[in-house]
Amino acid sequence: MRRVLVDYFRHKDAQKRPPSGKSIVIDDLNLSIDDQRDTILVVDEALTALEELDPRAAQVVELRYFGGFSVDETASILKVNPKTVTRDWEFARSWLKTYISGKPPEPPDQTGES
Repeated sequence: MRRVLVDYFRHKDAQKRPPSGKSIVIDDLNLSIDDQRDTILVVDEALTALEELDPRAAQVVELRYFGGFSVDETASILKVNPKTVTRDWEFARSWLKTYISGKPPEPPDQTGES
């Protein structure tokens, strides 16, 4: 679904505009973005960066945000504990909010906990 939406908006001949204060919601994460096209492209860029840092957290976002799966469904698909999905989801939301706002995001805890 992510690729379909991104490809659609990349090929659509829409003029880019600066953010106008509209919001998108990733669970309780609100981001100021101009329209659906810009939203999808910004989220795709951020997810691509997150994939390099934490591939599983990026998968969790794709499944939950683009796929509409619940925590339990996502855990089943990824074959992990629902608590792991919740932890990845919370980290990813925070990281994405920071990335999209233009602040340098913090890397995940590298102590082996995930």
